[in-house]
Amino acid sequence: MLTPTTPEAEFVFSLVRHIGNPDQAETRIREIAHTNPEWSKVLSLAADHGIVPLLNEALSEIEDAVPQEFVQTVQSRCRSQAIENIRYIERLHDLNESFRENQIRVIPYKGPVVADIAYGSVSRRWFSDLDFLVVEEDPVDAHEVLRQQGYNQTDFTGVSPSKLVEGSIFQWEGEFHFFSEEDEIPIDLRHRFVGEYREAERLFLELWERRTSVTLAGEPIPALSPEDRVVLLLAHGTKHGWCRLSWVCDIALLLQEHTAWNEILDRAAQYGWKTAALLGISVAAELAEIDVPSRVRQQISADPRANIGSSILCALFLSDPTGDRLDLDPLTIIVFLNNTPLDSIREAVNKIVSPWPVDHRWVSLPPKLYPLYYFVRPLRLLVEWIKK
Repeated sequence: MLTPTTPEAEFVFSLVRHIGNPDQAETRIREIAHTNPEWSKVLSLAADHGIVPLLNEALSEIEDAVPQEFVQTVQSRCRSQAIENIRYIERLHDLNESFRENQIRVIPYKGPVVADIAYGSVSRRWFSDLDFLVVEEDPVDAHEVLRQQGYNQTDFTGVSPSKLVEGSIFQWEGEFHFFSEEDEIPIDLRHRFVGEYREAERLFLELWERRTSVTLAGEPIPALSPEDRVVLLLAHGTKHGWCRLSWVCDIALLLQEHTAWNEILDRAAQYGWKTAALLGISVAAELAEIDVPSRVRQQISADPRANIGSSILCALFLSDPTGDRLDLDPLTIIVFLNNTPLDSIREAVNKIVSPWPVDHRWVSLPPKLYPLYYFVRPLRLLVEWIKK
């Protein structure tokens, strides 16, 4: 188990360690509390990583060693966020009903769904947006439903949604971002994934066919199958270098349930994400100290990218507990979210050559002239280099 360089960071990391090794974690949490750490730093770090509810639960066991004012501050933060979570769930049900009425196939994932399934309560997991997967055939219709609900697209605002969906030259990960000034709840609508898996339509149809159902606040909503949920969260966490401890907690808690390990890894391999999945499992095993079957550990050891990559990410966490140094996208996508070196090379070339959203923001061209962005991109980079 890595040991952060400050007692405040070690206290927060021990909250994650508590998932797989509660006895030793509780002992260390109490020991650190008696040294009177800088509690404001503990709260700040826990909040940045989205695990204040876990901090609140830990404090309830050691209140005698913690300033009462700090305990009350944490409790107040948790109560406020719990109320906010309920507001998000109400909006989730409203949007899910609108999609259903318009016969649009969407699956809410992450956020409230993970909170309920992994933590047993939506109050024990903070989230700041609502994420929907939409079947490849339906994203433009789903976009229109959100627009009618008062949501505005916040990225590629000058590009037609259909133009993006049908095949954009831009470096785009298949996710629309929306925001409403009225309810101030960000919405993400994803119909494509990162990595070199090109049969996105089949992937989403498979996710849809294997979907299950969960009940949030007394109402059912569609949900990913348990195995699909783990695979997608592993890919998402690896994409962002596991820079948030809440993602580590999500996976650690889900993997502690009845886990179809072979099915998870087989499915990850099918979608081009086996290395990403093995890396995520390795990070969760290190930071949360969860048990992983020996056959899975052997696969991690046999995959140099997953084995070395997880060691590097954990070492970066040791040197910078904020996780800021871990969000290495697009490098993590290129290296870890492709099954073969050739796929990684193709991904790298695509990311280097293809225009990015910033190129569109730099100069707005009409659709007929979009191919010119292949020249705009190097020109923009040259101008920025000259300025520097």
